[in-house]
Amino acid sequence: MAYIYNIPQATDQLSVSQGQILGNFTALGAIAGNASNSSASLNATAGFNWVYLPHQGATPPAGSAFAAGEVALYSANNAATTFNELYINKTTSAGVVQIPVTAYANGAIAGNTAVSWSYLPSGMLMIGGQNTTVGGTVTVTLNATANGGLNSFPGFASFISYITCIRIDNSGSSTTVMRVRAFTLNTITFGLANGATDSTFFWSAFGI
Repeated sequence: MAYIYNIPQATDQLSVSQGQILGNFTALGAIAGNASNSSASLNATAGFNWVYLPHQGATPPAGSAFAAGEVALYSANNAATTFNELYINKTTSAGVVQIPVTAYANGAIAGNTAVSWSYLPSGMLMIGGQNTTVGGTVTVTLNATANGGLNSFPGFASFISYITCIRIDNSGSSTTVMRVRAFTLNTITFGLANGATDSTFFWSAFGI
């Protein structure tokens, strides 16, 4: 029996409402991962095994705007991944934000041999990958798309707080150290500290 949210009514007969209330407890037991309506696991300390969040057609969900300062969870489609993702509605120093905390992608974007990106629950955004310099330098374009846009990076809108790069090499030579030559919100230029040897390296960037 489906959960009935508006019972009992003042005019309900006991013979009707009793069965409906029993059905509601059965439905709650199923949500908690236990279909028994007499289960002792339905208490303040047992918790829920899983929670189903139906897809919402708008962000925040249509007809369910959240009050100022409230934190909320919901499911909605993400334009970057094209999949339904778990969102957090929260207030930050920049105002109210919607964070798709399960959104991520792996693939390749312009100037990269491999790349992946992901959100953190705080709203911070991480991206990293593997690349090879050409003539000692290479510029990574962060807002490019590939593979039909399925791995489209949302992009940094405000700032990048740090960038790292590590050359893949066991020679131990200080002349082969990778460094960040220049960066904007959309591009990062990497290069060797000295020389122009083509080098493969890992890199990452973190920001909002």
